[in-house]
Amino acid sequence: MTTAPKITGFSRRALLAARVAAMALAQTANASPAVSSLASDVERYVDLGVHRAGGRGEARTVRWLKKRLQALGYAARLDAFPVRTLASADGRLKLGAEILRVFPQWLPPESALGGTISAPIRALEAPGDEPAIRFIAEPIANTPYWTDAQNAWVQEAVAKRALALVVAIANPSGGLYACNRDVRAPALTLPVAQIAGNDLPRLSAAANSSGLIAKLRLEGKMADRQSFNVIGEKPGRGRTLVLSTPLTGWFHCGGERGPGIALWLRMAAVLAKQERPVLLLGTGAHEIGQLGMAEALKAVAPKPEDTAFWIHFGASTAATRLDAAYGVTSPQYLVATDDTAAAVREALLAHAPVFVIGNAKTAGEAGQVLGAGHRNFAALSGHFPAFHTPDDKGEAVDYAALERVAAAAASLIARMAALPDPVRPA
Repeated sequence: MTTAPKITGFSRRALLAARVAAMALAQTANASPAVSSLASDVERYVDLGVHRAGGRGEARTVRWLKKRLQALGYAARLDAFPVRTLASADGRLKLGAEILRVFPQWLPPESALGGTISAPIRALEAPGDEPAIRFIAEPIANTPYWTDAQNAWVQEAVAKRALALVVAIANPSGGLYACNRDVRAPALTLPVAQIAGNDLPRLSAAANSSGLIAKLRLEGKMADRQSFNVIGEKPGRGRTLVLSTPLTGWFHCGGERGPGIALWLRMAAVLAKQERPVLLLGTGAHEIGQLGMAEALKAVAPKPEDTAFWIHFGASTAATRLDAAYGVTSPQYLVATDDTAAAVREALLAHAPVFVIGNAKTAGEAGQVLGAGHRNFAALSGHFPAFHTPDDKGEAVDYAALERVAAAAASLIARMAALPDPVRPA
């Protein structure tokens, strides 16, 4: 095995060659009838429905993407893998005449699905251990992943003989926020219902209403389904260029997944005539343990020493359009390795100013790729006010900013592709 050279900059000749290559590739993409606008791709993705792994929206999406890659000349296929999923997940909490939407946190006890829990409603910190539906009165710290800290709340509720726990994850929109959780983790020890932070005062009022019996119903059915990776391949000479993006999430995921998919399709068009081999990975089951990327790394991804450059388009790139309305600054993250830091920062730091040297513990699928030993790597990701909420229909995407990211990413990929492969020992 040879070690890839550390990329700390470019010679004038390499820079000139990369710029020429980038211009030629951009002209090829613009001339292709299979190329559509970033905005139309995000809108099409949203129109295909809820994108939960194993659901109809995912199935429609992967068929659409396969056709798009085939139109660009790639050998495209769908690689299926099994998932245990919660079909038709939904829920409601009735407080007297008021009905609030809730969502079952993955993975609920199967016995809790489809039935109604009727009990008084009490704050988790309230004394006593009579059977009740308990709730945490303030939104808990924002986290895209259900962690041991959240499990501690569950155990406290179990110790107080709670029949269910209602929680809200803090987020700028005040909406209902679902957390990712590994499908291989055990079912929660009692039903946990996610609720909008804006609805928590109603629970506090109900807890102070003498004699009120709350009614919690979690809908859904456990089912064995298939999730899919979309694979696009183009042969070529030398080491492989890899482009990846996740495809699934809890809801419509317009601003969460849409920009990455649109960038992925744009780069696919840009690289359709690239001399190097190209591998496109659209990965499924992101929200339940990132199973698709694990499958891809086992089955189709090139070895690190055979990878010229891998760029991952993660969550929420350029999803900053709602920041002013909510009075926040949505973070835009840029991940690289020591080997690629200089080139990646030069190309993309203006568009994703929170720079991180990644490793195997980096959140999301970037950590999986880095954990597999890849060093010629970069990733983009972010958060925004409607992240992981049912309200995310793509309104957060700043398309002018996304176009700038696309241009910068195309230039970076062309530069990396122009670098010579290391000479392997005879």
